[in-house]
Amino acid sequence: MDAYSRHKDYMNNYVRYYGRGKDNIFESKHPVRTDMDVIRQHHKFIRTEADETGTWEATLAKKYYDKLFKEYCVADLSRYKEGKIGFRWRTQKEVIEGKGQFSCGNKRCDAVDDLRSYEVNFAYVEDGEKKNALVKVRLCPPCAYRLNYKQVKAAKRAAGREARERARDAKRLKTSRSHQKQAADAEEISSSSSESEDDVAKEKKLSAAILEELDRFAVQPNNDGSNTTADELSGLFL
Repeated sequence: MDAYSRHKDYMNNYVRYYGRGKDNIFESKHPVRTDMDVIRQHHKFIRTEADETGTWEATLAKKYYDKLFKEYCVADLSRYKEGKIGFRWRTQKEVIEGKGQFSCGNKRCDAVDDLRSYEVNFAYVEDGEKKNALVKVRLCPPCAYRLNYKQVKAAKRAAGREARERARDAKRLKTSRSHQKQAADAEEISSSSSESEDDVAKEKKLSAAILEELDRFAVQPNNDGSNTTADELSGLFL
């Protein structure tokens, strides 16, 4: 039992046996407010002159703030998939141990290899007001992935969309070229067929003219009195 608990026990016994019969003089309608409660209530991630109101609560919070080391932060990455990452300044004990500088800045990681420094635009809400602060944190590769989880996922989705769009464009181009080739082949076939029909028509017309001449000169008397046959005349036109 610590000194304060022992004191309360003594005082309760005194009042119960020698006082007015009250069972517990430390029962109060209002909870006990400790120094840590005051610090939690008045602490600021970055304090300014406007935060110095001169009250003892502000003075206590300022005294605690001045003991923090603000070169590197310690990060809470437990909810990184939700995009919710917490930062706080290092305490003297953590600075002495090298936490956040010579070991990973994730509060649940103690890796010491392949550490890298990152500058993060820390957006947070304090007293109902949105604020931003540029902070530095040193992390190992797995924790750095957690820190940039949202950006990595967004980049992967964008790369996937671009790959699908390129595939669709290539498919459209291939289909268009195929249609163009089919149209060109059909046009070539049509042109060849038209030329063939023209040649056949010309041959028919020539044959008809020859036959007409043969019919007109089917029998022609020669000077010697013989006749020229159609077969002999046809040789004249060939």
